[in-house]
Amino acid sequence: MTVVNNATAITTTTINGVDYVNINGSKTQVIKGNVTFPAAATATVPGTLGNVTVTVGGTYVAGDQVRVSLSLPASNRITKSYVHTVVSGGVALNVIAVALAALIAADVNAGLPGLAAPVVPAGAVVTLIQDGTQGVILTNNVVAYTDSALGTVAVASVATVRSQGTPADLLEEGVDAGVIGLATYSTVLLKNSVNAAIPFIDSEGKTVKEIKFYSTPAICAALIAAL
Repeated sequence: MTVVNNATAITTTTINGVDYVNINGSKTQVIKGNVTFPAAATATVPGTLGNVTVTVGGTYVAGDQVRVSLSLPASNRITKSYVHTVVSGGVALNVIAVALAALIAADVNAGLPGLAAPVVPAGAVVTLIQDGTQGVILTNNVVAYTDSALGTVAVASVATVRSQGTPADLLEEGVDAGVIGLATYSTVLLKNSVNAAIPFIDSEGKTVKEIKFYSTPAICAALIAAL
């Protein structure tokens, strides 16, 4: 369960001798003492986009093939292979890189998830960049091969640093865009105490085991103090 608090004050209400912490006004309440929580909120992590470089080297001749394969962990894993056959007059490394980039770019421009457009080569290097920081898409998911006797192809990667508390992260979790009112959020994960008699109940009446709470640093600190 996700709760987005855009700076609504944390308050406490006592009903029939039971203290309730209002974590998003009267919309969401938890029983004081019934939850476990961290000592401090998790600050916003902007994240950095990971990338993979495919570098062709050595010496190619007409008829050699270079293959780049992607296995992207989308909602259903997507596997794509791109094969370029070197032609006479096209043995220069930068020409091969341009051809590979064009094959991949066609799919990216058509909406292939996980990769950012454009895919543009620089010299003999094709760089593939993730289109977001909400997960690790490219690292360990790109391989390259050539059957050339003297040509080479190598893959190197820079890992994505996952973001936390950005609007894009909230959207990825299914939060409605109209609910997101801040540029950045701190996060507190509340878990139902194993000794709690009453579980968390979401807005649909379903029992949930944890609440991911997003708000400002000050509101997160106030929440932890109130719990």
